[in-house]
Amino acid sequence: MIPISIASAPPSPASWNAARPSLFCTQAGVAVLAGERFGKLALTMCGVGERDRLVAAFAQQAGLPLVVMFGGGYARDINMIVEAHCQTVEIARVCLG
Repeated sequence: MIPISIASAPPSPASWNAARPSLFCTQAGVAVLAGERFGKLALTMCGVGERDRLVAAFAQQAGLPLVVMFGGGYARDINMIVEAHCQTVEIARVCLG
């Protein structure tokens, strides 16, 4: 497994070749949204969408299946949480077919 933090660059081709991953997993939490009680990043819905597009593009370019795990979502407005998770699914569907 190659851990990737949000602040790090994608792994080098050499590290991918050495690890030979068979799938790419992402934890697509939405506690990063503005208005969340516990998250501090304060992303807009568009910002979360951009994160999801980058992750899907990375998996696609690497030729790996993408596993999306949902998490977070502590806003008082549950509709915002549901909208963010639905957006993640739709972006993955569109980007990956």
